[in-house]
Amino acid sequence: QIVCSGNLDFVIATSPATGMIHAAKSTASDDWTHAEKVVLQVAHPEISREHGWDISDELLAMSRSSYVQAVMPLEVGSNSLDESPFLDSAFNDILSLSTSNIFQIASGLSCGDLETGQSRQASLDQLRAHIRYLNNSNISDISPDCLDTTANQVTEEIELEPHPCCKDLVGLCSLREADWVRSICSLSCGCADPYPRAGFFATPRFGCPGQCGTLKVAQL
Repeated sequence: QIVCSGNLDFVIATSPATGMIHAAKSTASDDWTHAEKVVLQVAHPEISREHGWDISDELLAMSRSSYVQAVMPLEVGSNSLDESPFLDSAFNDILSLSTSNIFQIASGLSCGDLETGQSRQASLDQLRAHIRYLNNSNISDISPDCLDTTANQVTEEIELEPHPCCKDLVGLCSLREADWVRSICSLSCGCADPYPRAGFFATPRFGCPGQCGTLKVAQL
């Protein structure tokens, strides 16, 4: 009752100017976001259907899965936070994410489709999460496999060809607000090409990985 009673749906933050606590009501929803599911997978809590809690099969599977969707430092052969080593650099990187801008993050990304996450599969899952929330006239036909989390599982080997799901999104590459497309689908958006589909936005400032810029210079 200490944790589960009273007001549950709210967010708070401390004003850096006054030091006062700001609070606002949050939405109460039974739908889990992709980010919440990833946190559940990292937390690995021991949960089950009991005491009136009817949790879905998907969430149960996420809580018990050894598959890592979050980006974290893992040693060879390890696949969970428990097996992840503590690194000062990794801890500080997490702290800095909240204050880093797109340019700083994209500058350190690899150039290629699905080469931005803990694994290529995790990058594909993140791409699918973005696609599910899209409502854009620049996308005329998205393959059903790009929405189905059980379809087209990818290997972890680096591929030099554009990924099919990224190819479905090339119409977004030149949009100002499509930083995530250029970051995850840099090959399809042509971030390393002399005449990229991303056009003016083919720079780390707008999501294109910094490594792509190096490759572009090498081609000139």
